[in-house]
Amino acid sequence: MPTRASGGAGDLVRISVVVPCFDYERFVGQALDSVLTGTRAPDELIVVDDGSTDRSAEVAAAREGVIVVRKANGGMASAVNRGIAESTGDVVVLLDADDLAAPGRLAWVEEAFADPAVVMAWHPLVIRDERGGEHGCCPSGHLPGGDLVSAVLAEGLPSFAVTSGIAVRRSALDAVGPIPDDRFRNFAESYLVRTVPFLGPVASTQQPLGVYRSHSGSDMRRVDGVDVPAMVAKLDKRLAMADTEHATLVEAAAAAGHQLLVEDLRAWDDVYLDLHRARARLRAPSRRAAWREMRAVDAGNGSTGQLLAAIAYTVAPRSFVVRHQLVRGGEPDVRGLSRAWSIAYWRWVALRQALARRRRRSGAPLL
Repeated sequence: MPTRASGGAGDLVRISVVVPCFDYERFVGQALDSVLTGTRAPDELIVVDDGSTDRSAEVAAAREGVIVVRKANGGMASAVNRGIAESTGDVVVLLDADDLAAPGRLAWVEEAFADPAVVMAWHPLVIRDERGGEHGCCPSGHLPGGDLVSAVLAEGLPSFAVTSGIAVRRSALDAVGPIPDDRFRNFAESYLVRTVPFLGPVASTQQPLGVYRSHSGSDMRRVDGVDVPAMVAKLDKRLAMADTEHATLVEAAAAAGHQLLVEDLRAWDDVYLDLHRARARLRAPSRRAAWREMRAVDAGNGSTGQLLAAIAYTVAPRSFVVRHQLVRGGEPDVRGLSRAWSIAYWRWVALRQALARRRRRSGAPLL
């Protein structure tokens, strides 16, 4: 493993990088190389092979200094839990086996955690397809930083980083862990970002410090073409996960002595409501039935924007709704009108969310 640079108080922070991996033989080597060739070497680099059926573990073990832990398949959360348990660093940095770390990622993490109060640090990722094309960042909006408790209580969690953009202090992991792998099997970061910020300030940067790879095996690319049943299944899964995320945020707030209501979180979450509208349009037997279901879901948020969104979904053909959700997921293969309209729509949603947060903070009535 490369030698650490010395000098400076930040060198007191020991960094462990944990890489959960399942059947990513073709990616994991590049993911590890991106860490090993960075400007700041990790103190520990651990790959947790979650019962892979390919040569993922062998590819990882071929890198000098990489620790490979093998376990039976149990899902991402169980792999992350195992990696955290095996690691010894003051800070644990997460990296999906199919993603890449920027050269300066660990140096930024070290600088962020030089402040002993910081419990979590996060940053965006560039979305890159298999042909090397870039498609914006994940998340697309502003990543908040500092003390987030007041913002969470006022607006839920409007923007957060995904797995390969997250680092957490050991003491915070001990306080909230282990990650419930029955509720967060394949969404380990969803638990961490909804619990850790209640423990202290979060360091953030708007500079992408890694790459999210959108490929045929990733979550963003598991629906190909206009496959209505596949999209319905994906929406069902994502909505169930959103319900779990909302409940977890309520529980974490209560543990910290604050009150949040699931009903408020749903009403504030434009993306959650949009997923409901898409599912209603794809599952309902008619446009009229879809309209009734959409309006029932929007009952707690009677804004003009929600009404217009419901009208748009009602009149749109099912094929367009599928493509619209693919664009929302970063699908680079969608072209033409679907892509142009959907990009404009999601930018409008982001603007509405920003304006709604500003109104809630100022106490002004919502439109």
